[in-house]
Amino acid sequence: MDENESVRRQLRRGTAAVEHNQRVRISGEGKLVEERATDFDEALIRKRYSIFKQHYHAMLGLKERFQFHLIDASNSLEAVRNTIMREFEYQSSLELGTFFFFFFNFVYVLFVSYVQTKIRTISFSTSLSQARSEHTRGRTSSVVSTTTR
Repeated sequence: MDENESVRRQLRRGTAAVEHNQRVRISGEGKLVEERATDFDEALIRKRYSIFKQHYHAMLGLKERFQFHLIDASNSLEAVRNTIMREFEYQSSLELGTFFFFFFNFVYVLFVSYVQTKIRTISFSTSLSQARSEHTRGRTSSVVSTTTR
């Protein structure tokens, strides 16, 4: 994905983490999530992206020795998940050893983190919409705390 999209997603992840932690602190339910400095400071985000780009070409150089596919994370959540699962299945069928086991586990952890952030954002937006709807109908409402696994 391009740099601007990466910055936008990381800032959104930071906002979602803060909102989630506020709900946990208020309700006493759920688990606090890490609030990373690189999810709030655009300069740090761009530096992180720059480091990624510097290593990206080195990683591409590994393709000459190790067979792997890069996954375009700018697609929809469902498309990225399906691509990752196909890659897991393919790599498992080749039994390429420890390097790929750790590499694809790392990719999976990144994907799960992305999904959890997306789910928290959607859950909070839904709860907020419900609360606004109830409020506009003249009823007292409270935002229900939602947690993800």
